Amino acid sequence: MNLTPQFFDYAVTAAKILGAIALPVGFVVSWLHGKRQDERERFRALAHLAKNPPFDPAAFAQTYFPADQVDIARRLRELLVPHLPLVLARLHPDDCLVEDLRMDALDSMSTCEFVLDVEKEFSVKITQAESARIRTLRDLTAHVAQHLIRSGTQNNASKP
Repeated sequence: MNLTPQFFDYAVTAAKILGAIALPVGFVVSWLHGKRQDERERFRALAHLAKNPPFDPAAFAQTYFPADQVDIARRLRELLVPHLPLVLARLHPDDCLVEDLRMDALDSMSTCEFVLDVEKEFSVKITQAESARIRTLRDLTAHVAQHLIRSGTQNNASKP
């Protein structure tokens, strides 16, 4: 084989062409893989929810929570809706937000945004240690209710 400068020019040109083809193909394959993974996570969450009976927010809160937590639970469920790409009619208060509903996998920012919305809505601060213990909507409702009792604002738990 004759390794002339012309050979190296051809090799460089071929490498550039292959790179120009491989880079967009890699992006497309990566994007398709991400979409497929998102669909798997969504299907997993929907399959989990399918076993629960459907409730509207008010009936959900009245069915699963004590009277002093009904308004809090209803509002928390309403706050959760924009953060999950799922219909939450079949949500159960003991469904784990991360493990069962795949909140972190479906939208990695939604968990943080949901916590910020809860803090703003109820004027409560949720520390990292507390958030590690809050796994379900029932846990979160109890945490918010305890905070409101300590701060003396229980009657103003929900906004119209």
